[in-house]
Amino acid sequence: MFRKAVDSRKCEIVLLAVLVVGICIFSAKSANAGQIYATSSGHNFSSSWSVTKSSGNNYLVYGYNTAYIDEDFAWAYHESKSHYASVYNGNGWHHSREKSGGNIAKIEVTHYNAGETFIYQNNW
Repeated sequence: MFRKAVDSRKCEIVLLAVLVVGICIFSAKSANAGQIYATSSGHNFSSSWSVTKSSGNNYLVYGYNTAYIDEDFAWAYHESKSHYASVYNGNGWHHSREKSGGNIAKIEVTHYNAGETFIYQNNW
Protein backbone atom coordinates (compact mmCIF):
# COMPACT_ATOMS: atom_id res chain seq x y z
CA MET A 1 0.00 0.00 0.00
CA PHE A 2 2.79 2.42 0.97
CA ARG A 3 4.72 1.69 -2.26
CA LYS A 4 1.63 2.34 -4.39
CA ALA A 5 1.06 5.70 -2.68
CA VAL A 6 4.72 6.73 -3.21
CA ASP A 7 4.61 5.74 -6.91
CA SER A 8 1.39 7.70 -7.37
CA ARG A 9 2.90 10.76 -5.68
CA LYS A 10 6.03 10.56 -7.90
CA CYS A 11 3.83 10.42 -10.98
CA GLU A 12 1.91 13.52 -9.85
CA ILE A 13 5.16 15.43 -9.22
CA VAL A 14 6.59 14.50 -12.64
CA LEU A 15 3.36 15.51 -14.41
CA LEU A 16 3.26 18.81 -12.53
CA ALA A 17 6.91 19.53 -13.41
CA VAL A 18 6.28 18.82 -17.10
CA LEU A 19 3.25 21.11 -17.06
CA VAL A 20 5.15 23.96 -15.38
CA VAL A 21 8.08 23.69 -17.83
CA GLY A 22 5.66 23.64 -20.79
CA ILE A 23 3.86 26.75 -19.56
CA CYS A 24 7.17 28.57 -19.02
CA ILE A 25 8.40 27.76 -22.54
CA PHE A 26 5.09 28.78 -24.14
CA SER A 27 4.94 32.02 -22.13
CA ALA A 28 8.51 32.99 -23.04
CA LYS A 29 7.90 32.45 -26.75
CA SER A 30 4.51 34.18 -26.72
CA ALA A 31 5.76 37.20 -24.81
CA ASN A 32 8.47 37.89 -27.39
CA ALA A 33 6.47 37.13 -30.54
CA GLY A 34 5.76 39.94 -32.97
CA GLN A 35 5.41 40.66 -36.63
CA ILE A 36 5.11 43.24 -39.38
CA TYR A 37 2.68 41.86 -41.98
CA ALA A 38 1.98 43.00 -45.54
CA THR A 39 0.40 41.67 -48.73
CA SER A 40 0.70 42.30 -52.46
CA SER A 41 -2.84 43.66 -52.54
CA GLY A 42 -2.99 46.78 -54.73
CA HIS A 43 0.20 45.87 -56.64
CA ASN A 44 0.75 44.08 -59.93
CA PHE A 45 3.73 42.14 -61.22
CA SER A 46 4.19 43.84 -64.61
CA SER A 47 7.09 45.98 -63.33
CA SER A 48 9.33 46.28 -60.26
CA TRP A 49 7.96 47.80 -57.05
CA SER A 50 8.85 47.95 -53.37
CA VAL A 51 7.23 49.20 -50.18
CA THR A 52 8.62 49.92 -46.71
CA LYS A 53 6.40 49.24 -43.72
CA SER A 54 7.55 50.03 -40.18
CA SER A 55 6.61 49.60 -36.56
CA GLY A 56 8.70 51.82 -34.32
CA ASN A 57 12.36 51.33 -35.29
CA ASN A 58 11.64 47.95 -36.93
CA TYR A 59 10.85 47.61 -40.60
CA LEU A 60 9.95 45.37 -43.52
CA VAL A 61 10.95 46.20 -47.11
CA TYR A 62 9.10 43.99 -49.57
CA GLY A 63 8.15 43.77 -53.22
CA TYR A 64 8.88 42.48 -56.68
CA ASN A 65 12.14 42.94 -58.60
CA THR A 66 12.86 42.40 -62.32
CA ALA A 67 16.53 43.53 -62.37
CA TYR A 68 18.15 40.11 -63.02
CA ILE A 69 15.39 37.57 -62.57
CA ASP A 70 11.80 38.12 -61.59
CA GLU A 71 11.89 37.75 -57.82
CA ASP A 72 9.75 38.29 -54.77
CA PHE A 73 11.64 39.65 -51.78
CA ALA A 74 11.37 40.67 -48.15
CA TRP A 75 14.08 42.35 -46.05
CA ALA A 76 13.43 42.51 -42.33
CA TYR A 77 15.10 44.55 -39.58
CA HIS A 78 14.55 44.53 -35.84
CA GLU A 79 16.65 46.80 -33.65
CA SER A 80 17.02 44.41 -30.71
CA LYS A 81 15.40 40.99 -31.22
CA SER A 82 16.28 37.98 -33.33
CA HIS A 83 14.07 37.95 -36.44
CA TYR A 84 13.60 36.52 -39.93
CA ALA A 85 11.91 37.54 -43.18
CA SER A 86 9.20 35.50 -44.92
CA VAL A 87 7.59 35.53 -48.36
CA TYR A 88 4.56 33.52 -49.46
CA ASN A 89 4.11 33.14 -53.24
CA GLY A 90 2.76 30.51 -55.66
CA ASN A 91 5.49 28.09 -54.53
CA GLY A 92 4.56 28.32 -50.83
CA TRP A 93 6.40 29.82 -47.85
CA HIS A 94 10.06 30.89 -47.98
CA HIS A 95 12.03 32.07 -44.92
CA SER A 96 15.41 33.74 -44.46
CA ARG A 97 17.94 32.66 -41.89
CA GLU A 98 17.35 34.15 -38.46
CA LYS A 99 19.39 37.30 -37.75
CA SER A 100 20.19 38.91 -34.43
CA GLY A 101 18.88 42.37 -33.52
CA GLY A 102 20.46 45.24 -35.46
CA ASN A 103 20.97 43.12 -38.61
CA ILE A 104 18.94 42.70 -41.81
CA ALA A 105 17.38 39.34 -42.66
CA LYS A 106 16.76 38.89 -46.40
CA ILE A 107 14.79 36.40 -48.47
CA GLU A 108 14.70 36.67 -52.28
CA VAL A 109 12.98 33.94 -54.29
CA THR A 110 12.08 33.36 -57.92
CA HIS A 111 8.68 34.85 -58.66
CA TYR A 112 5.82 32.46 -59.19
CA ASN A 113 2.31 33.81 -59.58
CA ALA A 114 -0.62 31.44 -59.46
CA GLY A 115 -3.11 34.27 -58.90
CA GLU A 116 -3.02 34.34 -55.10
CA THR A 117 -2.22 37.23 -52.79
CA PHE A 118 1.44 37.31 -51.78
CA ILE A 119 2.36 37.70 -48.10
CA TYR A 120 5.50 39.37 -46.72
CA GLN A 121 6.53 39.32 -43.04
CA ASN A 122 9.12 40.42 -40.51
CA ASN A 123 8.82 37.85 -37.69
CA TRP A 124 10.33 38.09 -34.21
